[in-house]
Amino acid sequence: MQHCLYHYWLLYINVILSINLYVIMNAQLTEKHLFESKHQDIAKCTNTSSMFLAILLILLGIVSFIFYGQLGRVAAELSLTLLLFASCLLLWGIYILVWKSKVLVYEPTGSKVLKNSAFFDISEQNKLEKMIKSGVFPSDPVPTKEKGCFRLDFLISEDGQFVAVQLFRFSSYKFIAETPITYFKGEQAAGASAFLRQFN
Repeated sequence: MQHCLYHYWLLYINVILSINLYVIMNAQLTEKHLFESKHQDIAKCTNTSSMFLAILLILLGIVSFIFYGQLGRVAAELSLTLLLFASCLLLWGIYILVWKSKVLVYEPTGSKVLKNSAFFDISEQNKLEKMIKSGVFPSDPVPTKEKGCFRLDFLISEDGQFVAVQLFRFSSYKFIAETPITYFKGEQAAGASAFLRQFN
């Protein structure tokens, strides 16, 4: 009996170790995505105007709910309208507070960073990969395609001093990273920024 328990215990340990090893190797092989990664020069800061708007909407929603509670049965139609209005204000305020109150900032210059994506046809693959690798971006526009199988994700600072790009290819019902995240600063960023602004 003890001998059997010992073997089961060894088997359990081997399974756990195998799972941990698989998770670690998977984590190492998984490609980082641009919009999920962090950069030492990019900080997430509070957008004061969005925060103020969110708080104002939430307060208006709360006040509307208070009025709704006081109306009672006096005016049923007015009560329902006020309830809907209060709910919309509250939900809108919470949405802005949670998802729209933060902005990305390029710390060396204090410039706001915008993120966007552009889609391209497979015929543009070589051109896109070449310009990302070389850091030389054409002055002529590259035609986009709404449902193209290649997606270019990019971050761009408003002053054009910072750019980050990554190319993805659509395969097996999802976009897979085709290139690693590539960063550009200074003069290279200015050239990349001039090219990418056409997609904003």
